[in-house]
Amino acid sequence: MDTQPAPLNEQAIADFLTRHPNFFNDFPTLLAELNIPHPHGTHAVSMSERQLIAMRDKVRMLENKLAELIQFGEENDGISDKLHALTLALLGARTPQDIVAALALHLREGFAVPHHAIRAWNLPADNQAALTDLVPQATRDNVAAMAQPACGALAVSEASDAAFVPESFR
Repeated sequence: MDTQPAPLNEQAIADFLTRHPNFFNDFPTLLAELNIPHPHGTHAVSMSERQLIAMRDKVRMLENKLAELIQFGEENDGISDKLHALTLALLGARTPQDIVAALALHLREGFAVPHHAIRAWNLPADNQAALTDLVPQATRDNVAAMAQPACGALAVSEASDAAFVPESFR
């Protein structure tokens, strides 16, 4: 019976070293004798120097990722501050017109949303005329048919009649 060992390949060696973490403890001189190609050049380096290079590359990558996460955090803080200011303005609003004015101001100034439409109906009689004249019945029917709230870009046909915010609130 022929009991030849399986041919060695890179994966088999990697698997062996993974299963035997003390291999280099048992053969300490092997580490000093191994020469590994330098990743950024043509000469060979020791295994420890190669590990150092790999660790420096990983640290550099992690520093870049941390900088990116910090930037996202700062952007989120800015959004949170703007949302807080909008919330305070809405809490201070006493009439539907005050709500529309606060939303228009904060969307335009705080969130840099230059074009928006706010549509309201079924308000108390004393406020209804000032805010609902421009809301077509078709729009009211479409909203009534929705199963959940929607937010997004206006269709071109809607944009033409989106001048819902009275001029005094712009």
